[in-house]
Amino acid sequence: MKNKRGSIVAIEPSTGEVLCFVSAPSYDPNLLAGRERGNNYKKLLDDISKPLFNRALMAEYPPGSIFKIAQALVALDMGVIGPNAGFACDKGLVGCHNHPSASTVRDGIKMSCNPYFYRVFQKEVQQLNPKTGKIDSKYGLAKWTAAMKRMGFGVTMDIDLPSVRKGHIPDTNFYNRWYPSGWNFHTIYSNSIGQGEVMVVPIQMANFAALVANRGWYITPHLVKGYGDETHRKIYSKYLQKHYSLIASSWWNIAVEGMWAVVHEGGGTGHRADVPGLDVCGKTGTAENIGADHSVFISFAPKINPQIAVSVYVENARGGGGTWAAPIAGLIIEKYIKGKVEREAFEKTYMEAAPCQALPLVRVSKPNKKASASSNETTQSTSQPTENKENTTEN
Repeated sequence: MKNKRGSIVAIEPSTGEVLCFVSAPSYDPNLLAGRERGNNYKKLLDDISKPLFNRALMAEYPPGSIFKIAQALVALDMGVIGPNAGFACDKGLVGCHNHPSASTVRDGIKMSCNPYFYRVFQKEVQQLNPKTGKIDSKYGLAKWTAAMKRMGFGVTMDIDLPSVRKGHIPDTNFYNRWYPSGWNFHTIYSNSIGQGEVMVVPIQMANFAALVANRGWYITPHLVKGYGDETHRKIYSKYLQKHYSLIASSWWNIAVEGMWAVVHEGGGTGHRADVPGLDVCGKTGTAENIGADHSVFISFAPKINPQIAVSVYVENARGGGGTWAAPIAGLIIEKYIKGKVEREAFEKTYMEAAPCQALPLVRVSKPNKKASASSNETTQSTSQPTENKENTTEN
C-alpha cells in the first residue's frame, strides 16, 4: 500500500484470526514519542491524507459490486429467483459495461452485470405481503435488511480494537424518515449494486469473504490469538463462536463458483488476482465517490479448504477493482499460502504504483436519480470515506 490510500484486511476463515491489517497511509509511531510528540501529532492530524484515520475499522464506503454476491445469496434464499434466473443486460435500467446477458446467477456474478442485479433487488423488495395480499416494498425491504445484517453488514464487528464503525444497511424506518411523502423500489434501486445508501467497513468486507469461504458461517474477526503463558494459553469464548447467516447451505456453492469464474474464466472481471497453482475466488467492485472511482476486491483461496480471505480497498484509483485491488489481493494470497511471492516483477509493478488521485479532490454537482439510472459512472458524494452518500457504479 505504499503511495496509496485505502486498506487491506485478511482473515483466516476457519478461526476468524486477522492475518493482515493495514490502513494506508500510515505513519512512524516514533513521531508520537519524545518532546516533539505534540507538534508531530498536530501535523499528522492536519495531514489531508488522514494517516491517523484507521480505515480498516472506521472508513464507511460504498461496497460497489462486491455486494452483488450478498444480493444473489439473499434472493436465492428468499426464493424470489432460482439458480438459472436470467435477465437481459438492459442499460436503460442502469449503466453497465459491455458483455452478454447473464442467464444464471453464477454468470451474473462473473460478469458483474448491473441490470441483472437491478432485477434481483427488485424481486427482493417488491414482494407480496401475506397480510395484505399486495406488493409491499416495506415488507420486502424489512426481510432484506434482516438477511444482510445476519451476514455481518450494518452491525458492529466485535473485534478486539476500539472505534469500530458498523457501516449502514438501510431499513424501512430510515427511508420513512428520509422520504416522508413515500418511497418504493424505484426510489432505492441504487442499493442493488452496492451504492445508494449501503455502506460497509473493510473489516466487514473481509469477514464477508470469510463467510462465503466457509459456506455460511463466520467467527468474529480478532487480532489477539490468545492470552496467558504458553502452557495455559486461552482465547476469549466469543472468538470461538460460529455465527450463521441462516442462508440455506445449497446456495453457497453458486456464489463460490461465480467468484471462481470472476478470476479464471473469460468474461470475468478479476483475472489479475489469479495466482498460478491456486484456485483463487474473488469479486471486483468499482465504487464511485467524488473524483476517481475506488478500486475494491474481496477474495479467498484456495476454493476448497480456504486458508485466507482478503478485502482490498484502494481509494480514488482509476481503473476499477480488477485493475488495482485485485492484483494486490492476489499478491497477499500468494505470499501467505506459498510463503513467498514468486512473481517478483509483478509484485514490483504494484508496489511501486501510485494510482490514487491526488488530494484535494474537487467537489462536483450531484445529478438526480433519473440521471444516475442511465449512466455507468454518475453520482458523487464527499472525499471523506466515512461520509459517502449515494452513488452508482461498476464492474
